[in-house]
Amino acid sequence: RILVALNQVYMRCWRGLPAADNFRLPQMWEAQFNVGLSHHAFTMIEAELGRPVSSLESYVGAVAELLALYRARGVLGIKLDKPTIQSLPSASAAAAASDVAPLFERAARLHDRDNQGGAPLSPAEQTALRDYLAHAIIRIAGEVGLVIIQHSGHRGMWKDYRLANPMNLIPVFMLYPKTRFEVYHAGAPWVREAGMMAKTLPNVWLNLCWAHSLAREMARSALDEWLDLVPVNKIIAFGGDTFVWIEWTLGDLVLSRQNVALALAKRMTEGLLTEDQAMDLAWRMLFDNPKSLYGLRCSPGDNVTYE
Repeated sequence: RILVALNQVYMRCWRGLPAADNFRLPQMWEAQFNVGLSHHAFTMIEAELGRPVSSLESYVGAVAELLALYRARGVLGIKLDKPTIQSLPSASAAAAASDVAPLFERAARLHDRDNQGGAPLSPAEQTALRDYLAHAIIRIAGEVGLVIIQHSGHRGMWKDYRLANPMNLIPVFMLYPKTRFEVYHAGAPWVREAGMMAKTLPNVWLNLCWAHSLAREMARSALDEWLDLVPVNKIIAFGGDTFVWIEWTLGDLVLSRQNVALALAKRMTEGLLTEDQAMDLAWRMLFDNPKSLYGLRCSPGDNVTYE
């Protein structure tokens, strides 16, 4: 009965989302704003604002202006790129602007097609610029109400998954208490540690997206432990990183609702929950919690649209 009800709960809540290539609520990527990750960020920002940005100060101001604009248009969050996740924790705070400004100016000159001079930034210089701008983006996101989304765990074949340990970013979480962070993929394989982060850090939420498909039993076990450990309003059972084909989203949803139903049914069998209490928890994890985190103004059955 719980499994059937969860299916009805979730599909009623989100059936109005745009279909085909627009079936997700919008998020953006750090690389769209961080020239330390991609020089294309220069082109995008200058095209959007209709003016050049040639200094570090003007660039950070332009990023702040655009993030506020996109938030007003309905963008909900920014996902950190994997290189940032592995390097950002190395500093407890951003480097001084006076140290990074010359690096930015060199990068800007290299971006200028009419300027053929200047040496490319070294890997260390590129990292310093990238991390400085990542700190700025995280700070601004908190100011304008955007959620910072963090990948964790598996990064692809022949890549060191330890570099995407969510615990690496605990100093960053603590440095920006006004910025809300959402840890994707349950923090897998560090699901228990992720639970402790969400319990002790008020600005950290946990999202089980992809975790159900990655390792079904691990995701279910994590959810069961989190119901003991983590404030329930900080657990999101499904949603995020299911894109390209709608079949991916629906397939992941099937596994997600099965895991939620089994975790709650186990507690009902043990006498820890009534059916009404279990259904209340399901509603929270599948609808109320993401609605609250992202400030969505919708009710079950509403058509959700964005510009």
